Amino acid sequence: KKYVVGAVVAMALTGCSTTAEEPSVSAGSVSDPQRIVIAQANFLDLALGLDLEPVGSTYWGGAGGVQDYLLDSVPETMEVVGNDDEPNFETVAKLQPDLIIGDEEIETNLAKYEAIAPVSIIKSVDENGSNSWRDQLTALAELTGTQEKAAAVIEEADKSVALLDGQITVPGQRTMLLRIREEQVRQYLPDSFVGAGVPQRLQNINLVESAVPSENGQWSVIPPENIGLL
Repeated sequence: KKYVVGAVVAMALTGCSTTAEEPSVSAGSVSDPQRIVIAQANFLDLALGLDLEPVGSTYWGGAGGVQDYLLDSVPETMEVVGNDDEPNFETVAKLQPDLIIGDEEIETNLAKYEAIAPVSIIKSVDENGSNSWRDQLTALAELTGTQEKAAAVIEEADKSVALLDGQITVPGQRTMLLRIREEQVRQYLPDSFVGAGVPQRLQNINLVESAVPSENGQWSVIPPENIGLL
């Protein structure tokens, strides 16, 4: 599905932070799961990229539902089961899942989820603090037996990044990852969000470190009056 690679490039300037390690199933081993519920919305993109058809999914934070860019790709029968922080466990139970997937944030509600179905936790931060949608995709593929599809998605993404790199006509330019807001400008650090792997893989640009210290390890806040620091 071409939307996956498009999303990879588009997400280069978004602020979602996700990373991965090996998955761990906390309630037994699940073979060939058919009724998957996504309990952390960041895995919905990856599941759809693997041609999986979740029966249910939470949505991210204040999004209010499945994000617009995924609406044409989610299964028509998929149920929205609340947001990541406040899932509707009754709705999840009615879906009779055979596997529930999330990251560490699911641990707050782990006991409730485990009472419904086996739970797999794909960690969002590895021991090196690395951000990699590729690791998450690979871990999800191992859980669902879709390794060949994952390899194809990664190959297509690599080709997309190489194509983008080739369109940079003046190589070696200093480049910043910025998010413009009314009250501030955020300069994202090179390894701070899920799309960071795109600019990191571009050989024809040089990512610039922030001139302003970061308070959270993800971005630096540049107030409008200090915009000249950029």
